[in-house]
Amino acid sequence: MNCKECGAAAEITIRNVDVMFVPEGLRPAGLFARMLKCWDGCGFCEACYTALTWRPVTLDDIKLLWTWRNEETTRQNSWNREPLDRQMHEAWMTRQLAPPCDHLWWKIATVASIPVGVVRISLFTYPPELHITVASEYRGAGIGTAMLALATIPSTTIAKVKGTNIPSQKAFMAAGWEEKERVVL
Repeated sequence: MNCKECGAAAEITIRNVDVMFVPEGLRPAGLFARMLKCWDGCGFCEACYTALTWRPVTLDDIKLLWTWRNEETTRQNSWNREPLDRQMHEAWMTRQLAPPCDHLWWKIATVASIPVGVVRISLFTYPPELHITVASEYRGAGIGTAMLALATIPSTTIAKVKGTNIPSQKAFMAAGWEEKERVVL
């Protein structure tokens, strides 16, 4: 098996229940009313969530995405829990962003111009597979749910979430996705 992040050979054994989510039609119109909450010190409120915007991932984001990917909680919830080598990550990103780059939808989510997370949808697999990371300092404020609700997601897209990653499962459900199946790996 190869690492999905860098392509390196990796042996991954996971012994917990994993959950596959699929989008459920249109996103619920009242989503923001249900999920919004202020966050002391950051001022994340309804105005901030409605101001969540996307920008394309570029090679200038190598360090940011490498840092987010190597954060402890992110690693524990990833299929490959080992820290990523910076040079391997840079080479992988360079390959992914090389023209024609029509095989993925890859965006940084920002609030007030501050990067808060990333969504990547791999379109060269079928069904397309979604990967999401919320920066550790913004977790617990509904950012992941907002990102999932606002991303441009093909209806056939799937997301695989570890059974132990309850916050991610809740974000998908709150954004209108439905659980398709549970698989023991």
